[in-house]
Amino acid sequence: MDDARLHATLHFLGDQPRELIAPLLEGLARLPFLPFTLNLTTAALWHGGIAVLEPDEVPLALRELHAEAGSMLQSLGLAVETRPYRPHVTLSRRAFGATPPPCVEPIVWTPARPVLVESESGPPARYRVLG
Repeated sequence: MDDARLHATLHFLGDQPRELIAPLLEGLARLPFLPFTLNLTTAALWHGGIAVLEPDEVPLALRELHAEAGSMLQSLGLAVETRPYRPHVTLSRRAFGATPPPCVEPIVWTPARPVLVESESGPPARYRVLG
């Protein structure tokens, strides 16, 4: 995974009409954001061959941001994921058969702010920050 594509998803929205971009950006700008740090310490291989790094714990500020963002999305009529939130950074797709290392040198990441990102199909897949 190219460094420029590394990210942690707050909420996955799937395909949405372009008319929602402005209301999403307005809602995102109103979200309270308290700085937090993710300590990415655990390498894992998820179902479907997705290799990820996960934090050792989810900071309260991130859990609150996730909940606030979910409420904002629902106020716009969008459905939110019902499974528990598992923040992670995807390192590779199609990593079938890979063996995650037993320990990882911690990567400490302090996000500056949440952003709205558009996924562009590939290959290679690309991400474009909308705001």
